[in-house]
Amino acid sequence: MLAEIIDQYLAQTVEGHSDLVRVTGEGDAQGLVQVAHKLRGASANVGAVVLAEICSELEAQGRAGRLEGTAGLVERFDAEFGRARDALKLAAAGELTCAS
Repeated sequence: MLAEIIDQYLAQTVEGHSDLVRVTGEGDAQGLVQVAHKLRGASANVGAVVLAEICSELEAQGRAGRLEGTAGLVERFDAEFGRARDALKLAAAGELTCAS
């Protein structure tokens, strides 16, 4: 069951990343709030705390209507998602007891 949850999270996060790139490219602050909020909650639910914090920063920038600097946050998101993905895959395989 854990493996299924992780697989679903990873698939949704890849899709969410595409949405994140799209809304930041379009300058859509409200879209950024929605996408970042969804990604933040999902990431927190699987224990990807640092990724959730990055999403929280993106969400706050969207709420403030400030899209400057979001490219750097998206880069941080990418790097952290890679780390979280690797940890979660280990957890799904039973080789790690928690993901962060």
